[in-house]
Amino acid sequence: MLAIMLNKKNRYPMSKELSVKLLWKNIDSILQPNKRRRLKRFLAAFTPLIESLNDGKTYTDEMIVADPYFEYLKCYHKSWQEVPLSRRARRQMIHRVRNGIELFNSIKSEGMKSPIEFIQYEAGKHIILGYRRLVILQVLGIKKAKALIHESFERYNQYHGKV
Repeated sequence: MLAIMLNKKNRYPMSKELSVKLLWKNIDSILQPNKRRRLKRFLAAFTPLIESLNDGKTYTDEMIVADPYFEYLKCYHKSWQEVPLSRRARRQMIHRVRNGIELFNSIKSEGMKSPIEFIQYEAGKHIILGYRRLVILQVLGIKKAKALIHESFERYNQYHGKV
């Protein structure tokens, strides 16, 4: 397992390769506690979409609108909760689902370009960025995932220039 620990005063995170199988097995412990319910709904909606793509299914706009991931997105975006759904909101949601499909195709053909990012706590680590990538890696059967592990939210924000 690759591990590079940089100076604690440095703003750069630790870089590792983590087992996708182990991450998936311990998914409940790596979900952010304040977002656990929402993320479980995400996993229940996004995973079947990726599994069907892996089985060779292609999606039209009408099929996307009927997909559970589309409904998941609709629940969590204020402007998309309109009844009836505006044409603009519908297009935006279809675009978001297509982004997930493109991410799947990209990882399948070129591998993962961006690492999954975690925040380290005493009790373990929580995923901050990369939930879709983790699902895709699991479905594709990829063994290792690149990961960045930040010491804290402050270090995460420094790394991403949010300070």
